[in-house]
Amino acid sequence: RSWKNVIVRKDSPAPVPATVLGLDGLAAGDWSAEIWNTWTGEIIARRQCTVRNDGHARLDLPPFEKDIALKLTRNR
Repeated sequence: RSWKNVIVRKDSPAPVPATVLGLDGLAAGDWSAEIWNTWTGEIIARRQCTVRNDGHARLDLPPFEKDIALKLTRNR
């Protein structure tokens, strides 16, 4: 769907199925992730991930509509 369908025609955006997000450039170690619904301001999921020594991690995302935000916190 295009932005015009969503904004002008008021169609709902197509849902995004569960997917995996690749992250790069983070410090190696264990991280906690909060996944936020930006429309309601609620946390929709919490995940743990490990960043490898090369700075890469993979984070499982739940299905969502519209958009989400991530808050990453490095575990000490």
